[in-house]
Amino acid sequence: MLNRRDPGSEYSTPSLCANALQALCAAVKKLNGNPSRLTAGTGVESEDLARPFTRVSYRQSDLIVARAIAQWPDEPLSLHLTRPGRANAYGPLGLAMMSCATLHEAVMLGIRYPEHFGVTVKTDIEIRGDRFYLSFWQAFPEPRTMPFWAEASMACMVNLSRTLLAAPGAPQFVPLRVDLQHAAPPYAAAVFEALCCPVRFNAPRNLMVGEKRWLEMPLPTRNGYVKAEAIAHLDLAPRPRAGQRDLVVSIQGMLGRDPSRRLTVEYVAADLNMASRTLRRHLLAQGTCFRDLCSEARCELALRLLERNDCSVSTAAASVGFADTRSFRRAFKRWTGQTPGNFDPGLAPDASAASPTPPRPTAASRSPSTASRIPVRSRR
Repeated sequence: MLNRRDPGSEYSTPSLCANALQALCAAVKKLNGNPSRLTAGTGVESEDLARPFTRVSYRQSDLIVARAIAQWPDEPLSLHLTRPGRANAYGPLGLAMMSCATLHEAVMLGIRYPEHFGVTVKTDIEIRGDRFYLSFWQAFPEPRTMPFWAEASMACMVNLSRTLLAAPGAPQFVPLRVDLQHAAPPYAAAVFEALCCPVRFNAPRNLMVGEKRWLEMPLPTRNGYVKAEAIAHLDLAPRPRAGQRDLVVSIQGMLGRDPSRRLTVEYVAADLNMASRTLRRHLLAQGTCFRDLCSEARCELALRLLERNDCSVSTAAASVGFADTRSFRRAFKRWTGQTPGNFDPGLAPDASAASPTPPRPTAASRSPSTASRIPVRSRR
């Protein structure tokens, strides 16, 4: 069990996919709620949750869920995270699980890549005799949200197993029993219905018990080639840099949405519900500053624009907020060591090279093959 107060811990590292929070926000909309109120001040906007490669931290995820629970305590929000009949709703991980040979292999793959489910719980499985025992716990215990994540994880396991095993005439997966540590909620009847088995509340731990024979069943959609391709995609997915925290990533996201806007540290701090002095102190503790993050965001966009054959230097300069190309050329030279008119993506350094901020991969370094296809040419 990890300590979320430890500055070196993963509690504030943006490592979780946003699909679970996206499903929660969709449920909130159906309740005529405003998802933006759930995400306000967290450093991530509700619209960001639907964007590819958006990652959130345990801190952000638990805060958003806690706000939803406080507003709708009698609603089975946790059960809205399930996607009956849609394993591909879990992205590459769902595709990889569909392609496994057996349900056991698929479950082990889910345990191997928990961050792609977007939940803040960890999972372990134990097989004893003719039964399996699937346990769930939070890496960073949060009493306000653990009931939500436990219910969601159990319901997802039931629905995903049924989806993976679905075949004409095949029996439906049913657990023998589910144990939940928390007291029965007002919507307990919905939990019983979703899990399709006896449920015991106020149990010693969060546990699902099932027959081992389910794990041994072959999946009708098994495909070794597709599985290997999907796992390769999972392994190549962007990961946070060592020591990177959600605060820095959130600010980078805000600045990256429109680098031509000259956002002030006061504006960004207010959006994150903190004083500008506090924001500067937090950034300094992480080895960076607001000015460096602004430069990095502008440099990142400039690199992407100049990799395109149809973008001129003047267009790139205006897009990243420079009033004239002369100032942009000086800044670009400082960032990359090259002039924008003769920019070679294959020689470009990290976007953060001009600042003490930890290195950030450039568009060229993320896709080496792109650099080899782009000729070096003069831009006007």
